Amino acid sequence: PSGVALDHADAELLAIIGAQVSAAISNARLYADSIRQRRQSEALADVVRAVGESLREDRVMPLILRHATALLRTDGATLALLRGDSLEITAGVGVGRAMVGSRMPLEGSLGGRAVRLASSIIRDDVHDDPDTVLPGAATAQVRNTIVVPLLSAQGPVGALSVFNREAPFTDEDAELLQRLADQVAVAVVNARLFAEVAEATREWAVAFDSIGSGMVLLDKRGRIQRTNARARMHLDVESEDDVIGQEFHAVLFGDSAPCTQCIYAAAIAEGTVKRGAHDDKARGRVFDMTAAPHPHGGAVVTFDDVTEHRSLAERYRLVVDTSRDAIVITDRARRITFANPAAHDLLARGEELIGMPTAQTVPERQRAELRRHEDRALAGEPQNYEGVVVQPVGEQGIVAIATAPLRELGEVTGIVASIRDVSDERRARDAVSQSEARYRNLFESATDAIYTLDLHGSFTSVNQATCALTGWSHEALLGRSSRVLLGGDDGEILMTNFHRALAGVAVRFECSIRRADAEQRTISVTNTPIRRGEAIIGVLGVARDVTEARTRAIALQRSEARYTRLVESAPDAIFTVDEQGRLTAVNRSLEDAVGRQREALVGRHFAELIDPQDLPAAERLLSETFAGERSRGAIRFRGVDGDLRHGSLITSPVLEEARIAGVLGILRDVTDEKRLAEQLMQQEKLVAVGQLVSGVAHELNNPLAGVLAFAQLLLAAPVPLDDEPRQAVETIQREARRAAKIVSNLLTFARQQPAEHANAQLNDIVTDTLELRRYALRTADVTVTLALDPRLPQTWADPSQLQQVVLNLLVNAEQALADVEGDRRIGIRTSLERDGTQILLAVTDNGPGIAREQLDRIFNPFFTTKPVGQGTGLGLSISDGIIREHGGRIRVESAPGAGATFVVELPHVPITAPPPVPSPVASQPVRGRHVLVVDDEAAMRSALTVFLRSLGHDVDTAADAAAVRALLATSEYDVVLLDFRMPGLDGEALYRELCQDDPFHACRVVFVTGDLQSEAARRFFAEAGRPVIAKPFELDDLAAVLSSMTT
Repeated sequence: PSGVALDHADAELLAIIGAQVSAAISNARLYADSIRQRRQSEALADVVRAVGESLREDRVMPLILRHATALLRTDGATLALLRGDSLEITAGVGVGRAMVGSRMPLEGSLGGRAVRLASSIIRDDVHDDPDTVLPGAATAQVRNTIVVPLLSAQGPVGALSVFNREAPFTDEDAELLQRLADQVAVAVVNARLFAEVAEATREWAVAFDSIGSGMVLLDKRGRIQRTNARARMHLDVESEDDVIGQEFHAVLFGDSAPCTQCIYAAAIAEGTVKRGAHDDKARGRVFDMTAAPHPHGGAVVTFDDVTEHRSLAERYRLVVDTSRDAIVITDRARRITFANPAAHDLLARGEELIGMPTAQTVPERQRAELRRHEDRALAGEPQNYEGVVVQPVGEQGIVAIATAPLRELGEVTGIVASIRDVSDERRARDAVSQSEARYRNLFESATDAIYTLDLHGSFTSVNQATCALTGWSHEALLGRSSRVLLGGDDGEILMTNFHRALAGVAVRFECSIRRADAEQRTISVTNTPIRRGEAIIGVLGVARDVTEARTRAIALQRSEARYTRLVESAPDAIFTVDEQGRLTAVNRSLEDAVGRQREALVGRHFAELIDPQDLPAAERLLSETFAGERSRGAIRFRGVDGDLRHGSLITSPVLEEARIAGVLGILRDVTDEKRLAEQLMQQEKLVAVGQLVSGVAHELNNPLAGVLAFAQLLLAAPVPLDDEPRQAVETIQREARRAAKIVSNLLTFARQQPAEHANAQLNDIVTDTLELRRYALRTADVTVTLALDPRLPQTWADPSQLQQVVLNLLVNAEQALADVEGDRRIGIRTSLERDGTQILLAVTDNGPGIAREQLDRIFNPFFTTKPVGQGTGLGLSISDGIIREHGGRIRVESAPGAGATFVVELPHVPITAPPPVPSPVASQPVRGRHVLVVDDEAAMRSALTVFLRSLGHDVDTAADAAAVRALLATSEYDVVLLDFRMPGLDGEALYRELCQDDPFHACRVVFVTGDLQSEAARRFFAEAGRPVIAKPFELDDLAAVLSSMTT
């Protein structure tokens, strides 16, 4: 109690109690240590037991880690195994689970240091150690740790670590963990060994099952212990369990009796390897077996089903025995060890053949060569050669020999030779070679290109002509594609016909190829399939260069086309006839000429086209031509409208194969030419008539001039005439003037000169023209009625051409009335139409009229309805042309039986200048002139002398040039009246002479002429520029000219 002092007893008691307490505490600690050690011992025992029970790491390691965390009361643990130069954490529990799969380096990590130093490491604060490398430590929040190495007899294998405990780790903890790590190291080593054994076992099992032969493991009594897959297939079972413990012989052959003579029984009994074959006669199978004794008893048997191989060997034996070729096997000593029946027959040596040296079967001259071939065969090189064999009777045969090395266990132990008697074949081959040589010569010397192609179109053989054609050498062609080398623009044609030949069709075609020098050539090709039995193995081609031929053919075609076009476009009718006279060809001009189509003409006799009257002449032409002559003649034929046409026919023979096969005829329609010739003849007649008229008019003008002059002198005489004489003289004057007018019209019509437009009065032209035809009309009893419009103005036209139109229309109407009985009437009417812009002339007759079908052709040249000899068919055509040149037109109105009216419509072209009005002749007297009258007409000289002297002139006369020269040589004249037309030296020549020799009198010449219409006279007068007086003339006109003359 409080405040009581303790005595010695109390102290002893306390000491005893303290000792007891201390003992109790010590005992308690010992008990606790014992409990802890027991638990550690139990944990270690569990680990040892687990390691002993399982060799798999994935099962043992988690158990060890759980015991480690339980013994040391930690939050987690990891196990890291050594992988090269680093540690890989393969297992973890608690906070160490997050580190599984991570790696730690041996240098720079606690685990690596523990492994390298082979000692444990305690760290109560892992952050104080620079080697702390704990993957995932930040996540696991590791504070303290113990790391111990896993050590085995072979060295370190890894590290064991525990993490995070409230109490610090002690060396005792490290020792305990190391003891646990030692067990872990044993487990790791064992697990690795187990894995290696398991892998080896798997590999052995796979290898055992993959062995190609059947393999079984038998015990000492021949019972099956193990089988592979191929053995189970031969034993016809699916699972090994089905045969384990059963006797091998019984399972394989189905025979339950013990097999004391089996190969495997001998191997077990004798302890040596045995080989052999076993026949399963019940199932028809043969097995090849090898049995080897097993070190622990029993045997390992390898077996294969060789049933098919045995059957194949038997077939080979039969093939060898029945072969027609001799088959011989020799050993390395070159002695025959096997010979089939054919070899015995070939060599004829009987039983002694086996063992005979091969050298004895050939002639001595070939033994060295035989030995060389045998050496090569024994060296492993197959041989093919020909040789000669001999028989005991001395006969020799040519043989083809093929040898191959005979190998056993990789070594050449002999030679297998196949020998064929080719004596007959050799003789046939020699014959073929000779034949081939002949064909090769033909092949190479052929002018055509000959070649062969394989199935791909590549050249396999070519002759020299092919090289020349293509421009490529043999080497460049062989093995090359024909399309690539020669295709050009026609490559598709080449290949198409090549494939047709491969299909079995022989084809012929043409195409172009490209030579090596890029030149294009045209070739004609024949492709023929090459057959071997039923199979086509290639194509034989024969080609010919037809470039020039095709060029000539094209030229010929073009020539024929041009000839055809020429014939068709020829204006002449062209035809051919055969020997029977039938038309075989006609051109378009003949169709047009006769109005019949070609189809209707070809095959018809040519006589159908000829006028019957000319048929004998046409047949004579053909006969001459078939005799080989070229003939010409004139015939008539019927035209389109059935009218008779004139033709000029030229014939020539047609040669075919050196014989005359027909006649070529060229028929020209000369109807128009004939009419033109007639017209030209008429024109020549008209020219002649014109010249005659001109001459006649000139001759008439001279006496008319005299008559008119004397009539005027009589009427102008100082002593008046009585009435009756005066009337007579006036009549003479009037008729002379009328005759002069007629002569002037004749000269106007007959003149030949270009159109000259002048002021023309159509009414005057009509009356003047009618005056020309008045006599003819009167004698033909034709009445002419005139209805001339007095208002008709002058127009600018060629009076002469208009007079020709009027005359042609008048003559045409007159001829139309020739066959009319009764009244014959012609009406001529003129009028001014269309407000004075058109002048109209109409000529009407009461003749038979014009047929309707002829109206359209009435103005065509040479068309006429008049009988032959009564017209040229040109009058109306010329008239139509004249009127068209004047800007007008001419038309006809007619009907059969109602006469015809030709209407001329002319445009009114106003005159360019008013016609000159002659000045009245002054009647005042003129001083006397000295006048020379030169005229070959005495009457003219006399009349002029009287008239001129009456005017007070001094007059001399001359009849010719000589008289003129004489007078001019002695006298001077004021006026020289010179007649233009005189015999001898005419007025023109005399004037030119005066111009040269006597210019004085040349300037005083006044021409007097009766020919002002000729072109030559008009041209001369225009050139001379001297006054001209036309005969017959009025004396007053002469006086006016003389009064105008100046000296």
